[in-house]
Amino acid sequence: MCGSKEDGLFWTTGFRFIPKKGENGRWTTSVEAHYKNFSLGLDYRPLTQNLGVVSSLRLVNESKNVPAVVLGTGPDQFNSVDSQAYFATVSKRIAKPWGIAISPFTGVGYVEKLDDTNFIGGVIMRKDKVSVQYFNNGYQNHFVASYDFLKRHTISFVLWGLEQPGLSYTLRF
Repeated sequence: MCGSKEDGLFWTTGFRFIPKKGENGRWTTSVEAHYKNFSLGLDYRPLTQNLGVVSSLRLVNESKNVPAVVLGTGPDQFNSVDSQAYFATVSKRIAKPWGIAISPFTGVGYVEKLDDTNFIGGVIMRKDKVSVQYFNNGYQNHFVASYDFLKRHTISFVLWGLEQPGLSYTLRF
C-alpha cells in the first residue's frame, strides 16, 4: 500500500492463512497505518504469539522516466527460519497493453536471523480490480492473485513456494 495514490491517512487490517506452512506462518494478521509515502504497523502470528513490525517508505515516486524506490521491513519465514527481513526495491510500470499495467520490480532483501542478503524481484500485472503477482523473496518463488471489491476489500489466492495454497484478506478503512 506504500504505493497508494491516497494522500490522507488510512488504515489496513487483514489476515493470511496458508494451512501447510509452519506454525509461525500459517496464520498471520496485521494492522497498518498509511500516510502518503509511509506505512507502519504490527504483524501478529497467533499460533506462536510472535509480534513484529511492518513498515515501508517510498523514497522516490514513480514518474514517466524514473522508477519508484521503496524501503521496508516485515517478519516471515525464510528457509523455515522465522525472522525479520528488510528490503529495498525499485519498480517501474513498463507497459499497459490492453489496459493491463505491467510493473516489474527488483531489489535486495536481508534476513536478520540468517544474516543473509539476496536479490529479490518479480512482476505485478493489474487490470482494474484484478492483479497477479509472481515474485521471488530470495529463497522461493511465490504467486498471488487478488481481487478488489466493494472499494475497501481485497481477497487473494496465495501459492506460497508455488506449492502451498492459501488465502489472504485485507480491509482498508
